[in-house]
Amino acid sequence: MLLNGGAMVKQVWIKQLWHRCIQASVLKQNTGLLILALFGLFLPLNRLYSSWEQLIRLENNINEQQRQTIYQQRLLQSLEKKAKNDLLTPQSAALLSQINQYVQSSSVNVKIQNAQWHFSSSAVLQLRMEGDFLSLNQFITDILQKFETLRLSSLKLFKPDENLAAYLTLRLQLTKE
Repeated sequence: MLLNGGAMVKQVWIKQLWHRCIQASVLKQNTGLLILALFGLFLPLNRLYSSWEQLIRLENNINEQQRQTIYQQRLLQSLEKKAKNDLLTPQSAALLSQINQYVQSSSVNVKIQNAQWHFSSSAVLQLRMEGDFLSLNQFITDILQKFETLRLSSLKLFKPDENLAAYLTLRLQLTKE
């Protein structure tokens, strides 16, 4: 009985609301319809905007994964070339992998724009990075302390404008020690 009574109260309330809307002035009726129409448009537009944001996030993730895949493919090609020339031993390949993982994992405060290994008489890691000076300095210090077989062969620092960002091109050579 209580459920039926609650339903009756709801029906009476709806009838009273409908009666008030019909008796309201034309301006109030038009304003009410406009509010209902705007509310009706808001929900689909909100869903559309949320979907668009999700699409942008997914595209950014795909671009990042493609960039990492290209980097890994280049590294693999360089390692295969080095292996063909018998310049790459299993120990140095393991060390290159450790250095590569360290570069990827420790680039929190610096942005690695390009990291590429070159092999001639020895392995050389060329890095192009962006970040503030202290973060770049800390990165260089940390990698040289962690991997004692790396030697700094060249360093170029650019600060094109008054932004906080500095750009660094760095060449690290793997010694045979």
